[in-house]
Amino acid sequence: MSRRTLLFLFFAACLLRFAYLLDYLGSLPYADVPIADARVNNAFADRMLRGHLVDEEYTMRSPLFPVLLAGLKGLGLSFGAIYLLQMVLGLATVVLVYRITAHLFGRDAPLAPIIGAALFALYGSAAFHETNLLGVSVGVF
Repeated sequence: MSRRTLLFLFFAACLLRFAYLLDYLGSLPYADVPIADARVNNAFADRMLRGHLVDEEYTMRSPLFPVLLAGLKGLGLSFGAIYLLQMVLGLATVVLVYRITAHLFGRDAPLAPIIGAALFALYGSAAFHETNLLGVSVGVF
């Protein structure tokens, strides 16, 4: 039953995330225009692609996500494709939460992996952060 439940949770998370992505890209006129922190990450990634690897304005932030973003943009990926990759990380996190919880609690709490994975699978804030150029989805993974 646990594999069937995990597959159900995985597909529920897929539906939630892809429905949110389609709504986000289809209804918001600024979906391809990064704002706030996403704008800062995108600008730093663009500067990296032009050869400026150090940015004095970016000193209080972790550079890992902009480095990853620069690499993905260097491959020619659009924001939509980057959002999709971030959603794949979110879906992988659902499976990781299930597996880690099952390992930690074992047979003592058989519902713990299901509850943990379900909470993350249906967590709307995760879907929101996966459709922005923010390091949250990478950091959670």
